[in-house]
Amino acid sequence: MLSRIAVLSLLLTGLISAQAQLQFPSSLVSPAVTYSSVVPLATSGRLLVGTRSTTSAFGAARQAIQIDAIGTAAFTGGAVLGGNGDDTPAAAAVDPKGNIWIVGSTTSDDFNLVNPIVSQKIPYQTTGFVIETDPTGAKLLFATYLGGDQPGSSFLRSYASQIVFDASGNAYVAGATDEAGFPVTPGAFQTKGGGADWLNSTPYYAFLVKISPAGKLLYGTLLGASNGDCSGGSSCTAWGTFAYVNGMAVDSNGSVTLSGITNVTDFPITASAPQQSCNCTYPYGSGFVTRLSPDASKVLWSTYVSFLGATTYLGMAQDSQGNVHLFGEYGPYSGYQYSNALVDVFGLFVAELSADGSQLTGATDLGQSRDVAAHGIALDWAGNEYVTGTSSSAQFPTFLGVPNFGADFVLKLNASPSQAQSLVRLPTGTIGGPPVFDSGGNLLLVSNQNALLQLPPQSVTTTPGVIGFANAASFAGNLGLYPGALVSLFGFDLAPAAQSAAPGASGNFPTTLGGVQVLMNGTPAPLLYVGPNQINLQVPFEIGRSSTLSPQISVQVILPSGTLAMQFAESQSLGVFTDGGGLYAAALNQDGTVNSAANPAAPGSMVTLFGTGADWLSTLADGEPASAATPLSQELFQIRALVRALVGDDVGTDILYAGAAPGMIDGVFQLNVQLPFWVKNPVSLTLGSATAFAANIVSNRVLIYIR
Repeated sequence: MLSRIAVLSLLLTGLISAQAQLQFPSSLVSPAVTYSSVVPLATSGRLLVGTRSTTSAFGAARQAIQIDAIGTAAFTGGAVLGGNGDDTPAAAAVDPKGNIWIVGSTTSDDFNLVNPIVSQKIPYQTTGFVIETDPTGAKLLFATYLGGDQPGSSFLRSYASQIVFDASGNAYVAGATDEAGFPVTPGAFQTKGGGADWLNSTPYYAFLVKISPAGKLLYGTLLGASNGDCSGGSSCTAWGTFAYVNGMAVDSNGSVTLSGITNVTDFPITASAPQQSCNCTYPYGSGFVTRLSPDASKVLWSTYVSFLGATTYLGMAQDSQGNVHLFGEYGPYSGYQYSNALVDVFGLFVAELSADGSQLTGATDLGQSRDVAAHGIALDWAGNEYVTGTSSSAQFPTFLGVPNFGADFVLKLNASPSQAQSLVRLPTGTIGGPPVFDSGGNLLLVSNQNALLQLPPQSVTTTPGVIGFANAASFAGNLGLYPGALVSLFGFDLAPAAQSAAPGASGNFPTTLGGVQVLMNGTPAPLLYVGPNQINLQVPFEIGRSSTLSPQISVQVILPSGTLAMQFAESQSLGVFTDGGGLYAAALNQDGTVNSAANPAAPGSMVTLFGTGADWLSTLADGEPASAATPLSQELFQIRALVRALVGDDVGTDILYAGAAPGMIDGVFQLNVQLPFWVKNPVSLTLGSATAFAANIVSNRVLIYIR
């Protein structure tokens, strides 16, 4: 695992070929924005789609659709998307003409509609949406609700979650609905379903619709049933039955394959299916894979897919022969509560279905852990599988020499049988969406804090490249580029060997170490450590605190093997250093001894903490150890300390000193905090801003040992 001295932000432009690149949109980097999808554009750019926290015209908090582009000037944006409710994109794609399509769910009763298929929704309830813009994002071409429009139970909802295109530009949209009025067409495989039963339980059905390039509904069908395996009486009404879609593909004939999860025991399964029964225990379900005819009038084949218990996610990718490659989450059943099954820990698996759906092969267990998450699966040009997610399982495949940056992973496997070929480990929280390949074979991953991570098709870990950054103390990913702050660059082949720095003859930390130099807006950054996978440094004070939201900072990492050139956004991140990267603060008691389980602090006493990322007076010098107690700047960012017992709310407490830590590099601050007399072991503490200017800046929460 990485040391807690953290990671910088960066956008690599590629002076060293075939490197990993972390990229940011030039428009903004804001904690209010969260991207969930990346779409390669025909112009060689990339489109990031997600949500932005904002307020409605009526002053209510809401989630709005956010679209930004990287690497292209053709996308300008500007189309009015959504309404005044919560508009949440789930997937996006580009059609053969280059038009941008987005699907998701909305609560907006005033959603901006253009030539809609469904023009009304149940007031105040959630329904699906489909929107289309021109390639520039400036003109809205088509926008429709996708759900029922008849009032009924207050629980009725629809969600669109997947979209793909065929070569003719027809859009295929899939999702889930429990609305009886969902738009289905005559002759479709299943036209009835949804609505509430006599117990007001509302079974969710999967749905599939086909929309022409002109925005006309060509077909709509449901897929599912309402019988579940529940013997819990009234406890079953809180859960209901479901069929949710996690993956979709369309072949050259127009046949659509869906994958997902269901707890329905009478889901439409064909006679040749390798798994005929659900094998599910309420409320959990099994996976399913279903292939529908080109006109959606019949099921060509359909099977359950379960693995070692409950299946909670089943994504898919389809190869050119029609074989279906699966990536899923599973959970062994651990017991029962009120007749409902319990699952304590989850795992990951991969498998493959034959093109006719009759054989399930290559099922491989990737292990169980409490942090498991599956983000998706994609195939490269040769048919190799790439699965992405999170896992710290000891059973997960390992490779000698692969740096262990954290629990997030990109795992490459042979198509058949599923055998691990290579692995990239990433800091936990790096991956925020499913993997996507661009036309050049690069793997694109939505990353945290509005970033896009690009991994080349080969030599990922042996070619210089930077994959992320974080505040040195809090390990907040892709945050912390701020005047004087300590940050770390993380990546591959960054230095020939590990080397730590000490102040030189000038008394300052060096700006060149082990043949490595980092320039920020042309100013050399003081270096504390360089190694093959990490560079620890201080952000020069000279870059200045900007009044502009997320200004772009030019960064050059000069290595013995060449230069990496980057652009990334300035961002403030407050962090408190911890003991060995754990939960407990690297703190001193009032008598100057180290706070520990064997040496706890007394209630009502003072403790000393250390952190980075605060505002400093402009008189400090880069790389210089503090020689005296210099106070922090309180002009715009005034630190406050909040303490909390094991149960209860945060309560403010007095800060007796906030400033430089004599003997440590400027940029590390010392905080002397007065503990309340009521604190008990352990007490938690966070730092934040006492001013509205930086109200959203909050540090990591740390624990302090108390007598």
